Amino acid sequence: MQLLAPGANTALANAHCSWNLESGTSSVFGEYAAVALLAVNEKRQPMGDPALLHQEQSWMEWSGGPQDVGCTLKLDRLPAGSDRVLLMVYVYAAMGPIRDFASLRLKVDADIEHRLDLRDNGEAAIIIGEFYKRNDQWKFRALSEGSA
Repeated sequence: MQLLAPGANTALANAHCSWNLESGTSSVFGEYAAVALLAVNEKRQPMGDPALLHQEQSWMEWSGGPQDVGCTLKLDRLPAGSDRVLLMVYVYAAMGPIRDFASLRLKVDADIEHRLDLRDNGEAAIIIGEFYKRNDQWKFRALSEGSA
């Protein structure tokens, strides 16, 4: 298993990948917080509707449940003009900071792992990863970017 720190990246095997996200707090997804995927261009401008827990897009499919959210991505089917997908976690209506999750553990294709300790994070939303294409190769970058 390859463990990535925020800012580190690695190549993906192909344009179809899957990921699984677990929270340190049980049953947080769907009740208190959610996950969103946003197809963007190189300037991070949205290039289509976001994928929300209650709204899939043609380039992805949700799986899992409140403790552990999963997704299959078809990166070669992103909307025209997009070359990356941002993976975000947010608290509904900014009801509180994401530090209430305690931690997040993301696994990509069962061989890449990204762990975040959120106990000191006061943000209501955070970008935890970015799937992107560079030189005809799909890659994943581990992130920890807050947003008010």
